[in-house]
Amino acid sequence: TISIIAKGVEIAVPVGNHVVALPGQPPSQPAPGIRPVTITTPVYSDPTADLFDKNGAPATGENYLDIVKSQVSLTAGIYTVHIELNEHCPEKTSEPTTFIEWDILLDTDNNANTGTKWPHIGNDIGYDYMGRVTIGNSTYGQGLLKVASNTWSDIDYIVAVFNYAKVGNMVELYIPAEAIGNPDSFRWIIAVRKYLNADPPNQPSVSDKSPNEGHYQFP
Repeated sequence: TISIIAKGVEIAVPVGNHVVALPGQPPSQPAPGIRPVTITTPVYSDPTADLFDKNGAPATGENYLDIVKSQVSLTAGIYTVHIELNEHCPEKTSEPTTFIEWDILLDTDNNANTGTKWPHIGNDIGYDYMGRVTIGNSTYGQGLLKVASNTWSDIDYIVAVFNYAKVGNMVELYIPAEAIGNPDSFRWIIAVRKYLNADPPNQPSVSDKSPNEGHYQFP
């Protein structure tokens, strides 16, 4: 006999069924199958006008640097990372040498003592993978970094360059579960960074992150 307890509510899990408990919510009712077709986190909101500079001090910047909401879901072995912004992404950067990144930091072993620490961005996690969508001048790109081997692989993505009502102001990354080791759970943080020509690595001129402290958990 197996049951799950969350938020003071206990639900029995019959053989051949599954139950989902999202953070801060009671368990769902049993449903057929050993796991849900789609596993998703809540939609997490982030305050606007909370950009900061390389020293962590308040800063100003374009609205497409400002995270509004984020969510991670898993369907058929693919993670969808949804990032909603305060404005649609640009067709090109304001200066040819400006470089912008929309990232997800993934702590796939749930161990803050492994992976890479990142002052002002990574909060309390040590990230093992980083998924990224970038723009430099008018060229968009993407990549998935495996920290342990410092190697990159390709991922799919979508960017809402214009403010269409259907898709809104968003970036989505599509990361195969096998590309990050098929973890049962992981910690994650969303980060947006803007580098000017003279900015050294890991010291962007303007950034935003969500959450501002701590991390989110999948699922």
